[in-house]
Amino acid sequence: MRPIWKGFIAFGLVSIPVKLYPATESKSISFSLIHQNCGGPIHYKKFCAVCNREVSPEEITKGYEFSKGQFVTFTEEELEALPKLKGRKIEILDFVNLAEVDPIYLQKSYYLTPSEGGEKPYALLMQALKDSKKIAIAKMVLRTKENIAMVRVFKEQVLTVSTIFYPDEIRKFEILEIPEEIPVEERELSMAKMLIDSLTTPFNPEKYKDTYREALMEVIEKKIQHEAIVIPEEKVPAKVIDLTEALRLSLEKITGEKVGA
Repeated sequence: MRPIWKGFIAFGLVSIPVKLYPATESKSISFSLIHQNCGGPIHYKKFCAVCNREVSPEEITKGYEFSKGQFVTFTEEELEALPKLKGRKIEILDFVNLAEVDPIYLQKSYYLTPSEGGEKPYALLMQALKDSKKIAIAKMVLRTKENIAMVRVFKEQVLTVSTIFYPDEIRKFEILEIPEEIPVEERELSMAKMLIDSLTTPFNPEKYKDTYREALMEVIEKKIQHEAIVIPEEKVPAKVIDLTEALRLSLEKITGEKVGA
């Protein structure tokens, strides 16, 4: 795998040359749009709604919508003249506890490996993060954006950097309709805690499978082989009268023991 970025981590006055690799990949199955009559793929054309005609690439420029239906446009020359984001540096700003970073801030993760000559300071930073049980908050330029990022140790063996959203990129939940505080019955709370305890286990990502993707691939393979497709009947969950009953039945199902009504 080829690195997508090369630079260095600035750790105080220490420079650690590193290479950046994508740590994740999407496994989602995508579909193409097909003309039902002939089986040909559907292509989209660039069309101007005002002129009511297809336009060529030479006629297209970039614009920013500052108000509904109103744009300011930029030529390629104007965009080229804008100040460039430069930087091959992951500049560490602070060290914090991982528990203080809410998962909502996490965006995309990458692996960091040492470049030639960076092996020793890389190992030093990784061991220091392990021993201090801290993560680093850093600033870095990736593609065309200056990002805030989180540098941490993954699986005790490699450094990762994860870009994180800026605070103003997190939507305010206060605008949502959130129910006011509702009193909780002690018996229901007790059973809910028992249910949580019964389902508590060490985190093992290997146990979680994308069952929808597996089923979809199975159907695709049958389609390719011109085999008949049988869609199983969906089971309708039994109606549960109230919350207490739902909790009681859930506990019985998991523990295999009778729970008092």
